[in-house]
Amino acid sequence: MKARLFALAMLFSLAACSSIPTSGPVIFHPLPTESAGSGVLVAALPPAPGASKLEIVEGFLHASGIYEEGYATARLYLARGTSWHPESKVSVFSSGSLQDPFAEKDGDIVLSATLVGSVDARGTFAPEGAAAEHAFGLVKEDGEWRISAPPDGLLVSRQQFDRGWESAEVYYMGLNGRLVPEPVVIPKSDDKLERVVKRQLRGPNAWLQPTVVSRPTLSLRSVTLANAIAEITLEPSSLDLMELREAVAAELVATASSLPGIRGVQVRVGETLLTLSGLSGPTYTRADVAPLLESDAQLYLSNGRQVYSPGSGYTVAAGQVSVFAAYEEQRFVTVLTDSELLQYSTDELQMGYSGLGEGSVQQLEYGPTGVLWALQEGRLYRESDNALLEPVQTPIGSAKSEVMAFSIAADGERMAALVDTGKGAQLGFFLISDGVLSSWRELATNTQGNLGVCFMDDDKLLLLSERTDGGRTLTQTTTDGAWVSDMVPPESGRIARIACSPGQAPVALTDEGVAYAYDSVAGKWNSVGEKVLGVGYSK
Repeated sequence: MKARLFALAMLFSLAACSSIPTSGPVIFHPLPTESAGSGVLVAALPPAPGASKLEIVEGFLHASGIYEEGYATARLYLARGTSWHPESKVSVFSSGSLQDPFAEKDGDIVLSATLVGSVDARGTFAPEGAAAEHAFGLVKEDGEWRISAPPDGLLVSRQQFDRGWESAEVYYMGLNGRLVPEPVVIPKSDDKLERVVKRQLRGPNAWLQPTVVSRPTLSLRSVTLANAIAEITLEPSSLDLMELREAVAAELVATASSLPGIRGVQVRVGETLLTLSGLSGPTYTRADVAPLLESDAQLYLSNGRQVYSPGSGYTVAAGQVSVFAAYEEQRFVTVLTDSELLQYSTDELQMGYSGLGEGSVQQLEYGPTGVLWALQEGRLYRESDNALLEPVQTPIGSAKSEVMAFSIAADGERMAALVDTGKGAQLGFFLISDGVLSSWRELATNTQGNLGVCFMDDDKLLLLSERTDGGRTLTQTTTDGAWVSDMVPPESGRIARIACSPGQAPVALTDEGVAYAYDSVAGKWNSVGEKVLGVGYSK
């Protein structure tokens, strides 16, 4: 499989040159599982005769939060001739649990609330936190109240948003030969497969674009879903570059199969079926593209004598180690003193690293191509030639910024980081290109005191944070911040570190030296090691 992955990576490189607290199990507002085309079994209601001003506003907002083609029912609440563009934007507000967001002012109904986020016409969610106020312009028509000043786009409550919208991922081939996700938010509707495919064919957003293989905008001929098999057909004229066809096939298989209820995907250009090298087709599943989404990660623990893999018996002699990194069960880098980094191959010492400054090493991590990254005293270093670790610039607009923790995505194109600019640890992302970090994009969250971060999946993060009372919390967030939920920590011990890898169980290490892995099916933590000093997954 790794040979096929390498071949695909070479092919895609050539192509690029041509162109809120919970308990129990984790709850992540998952996509519905009944079928990829199932809609919301709630009907939008038209205005009732004699409805009050407030009832008209509430009815309009309720109807707006339920997807309909053209939002015909919601339009019944509008005054004649009123212009409204519901597909242009979704604004999500929260009024809190105690506050009534509606008030009558100067004969009109006004909504006052906090805008927690918005979704643009591309389906991109952006967290926000500003106060918002909107007057609906109630007027009388034929003896009935109607709205003359609707909001720009849709205005929905957080509860409506959680019920009526869902996350999906569209994928693009990265320059490293792995698939890179772009999270999108779509309404729950019968046409969501077509929506997601059309969104993918439009191409990546501006932030992600420098990291993916360049290709023309593609044209869709048709998309159908029958017996849980999605069939996607592109217009032949939109994909005449033969070297791009396998990349596009992998992208669309990953994109369509991210929706629940889809068991297989077929991709055609005109009448020609597209295939993936080394795999029998013509129908492919997410498992077929999994090597392009994640690595075969292995959990490792360290104690006072060795770095080892629980359950396998594989060990690496390393001494008293708490910080380490592993790559494909071949290379291990450990910290024996504050700044002394030693590399092992199996159980043999190979070499040491140079170039670090003075102070303690807080974190080590390999990228998916085997390049070592290190964090020391708030500064990032990256392996170059001859085992030299060179400092890496972090372009976030503040000379005093310090990196507190980082995590490299399985695609190798993105780095999640906690950066302290003097206002606490801010969560955000860098793009990675040839070892250079660029395009810092901050992600606002409700968490405070962030201490650690790691990629749970290609589009989900796990955060370790400290409460004001000294306790520690675990929080999951999608990489766009659209959905955030708490993960119940282990019942005993204060979490010191976390580790995770796409497709693998998140791991928490407590101050008492007990390592726990999270069983998402049972919704509980299971001990995987005691007297542990460090935890980590290989790349």
